[in-house]
Amino acid sequence: MQALNLSTNQLRYLVRLSNNRSFRKKEQKAFVEGENVVNQILEYKKEIIEYLVVSDNYLTKPSCKVYLASNIAIQRLSSYSTGFTVAALINTKVLDSTSVPPDLKGLYVGLVDIQDPGNIGTIFRTCLAFNIKGIFLMGSCAYPLTTKVIQASTGAVFRIPFYKISSAEELKEKFQNRIYGTSLSAEKTYKNIDIKDGIVLFGNEGQGLSKSILNSTEYNINIPIENIDSLNVGVSVGIICSWLFESGNKV
Repeated sequence: MQALNLSTNQLRYLVRLSNNRSFRKKEQKAFVEGENVVNQILEYKKEIIEYLVVSDNYLTKPSCKVYLASNIAIQRLSSYSTGFTVAALINTKVLDSTSVPPDLKGLYVGLVDIQDPGNIGTIFRTCLAFNIKGIFLMGSCAYPLTTKVIQASTGAVFRIPFYKISSAEELKEKFQNRIYGTSLSAEKTYKNIDIKDGIVLFGNEGQGLSKSILNSTEYNINIPIENIDSLNVGVSVGIICSWLFESGNKV
């Protein structure tokens, strides 16, 4: 398909979308850049692409709407000093509004106030590898549909469902007594757990899960460590999910 020239109005819209989180939320769209990221979307979720923005150096000919941007426009749009060869305007409405299934069988991961995009992306990638059925996001978690998260996840954000949830009470409603927390002070170590289905919650590295959440779980899990105060949350998710996967506690 032949590329059209990116208009001034389109450029202004994309710049605003890139720089204004509340505008992205209102529009239910996101602008993501980079050939690897766009290729992952084309492979796994092509239907969410509204159009591509490309430079003269982009040689692929995808079967979707394409707009050619000047080097000056690309520098305004890109979060990288080197610019990009391809970026995509994506419609996030479908992924954002994914409804929670009524029958939550299998293993799920819950993330609370994890703000680092790299950690979120790593966790999505890890959960896909270990057959986690879905990810629940609570509190001030980084938004999954950004360039940094998509890159860190190597496309896993498009292959594993995620759900935004407003409170621990809502989580309790859906999982009842199948909620498990993680804490450095928990007495039960991860190698002594027997979880056939339910959700394992992880908090941010600075504060972990709140006392109110930890007090509302069936039980809490500890990863024994030495010589350091805490583990990266992505590493913690990997250790526990790997153990559950290897020990056969999956549906």
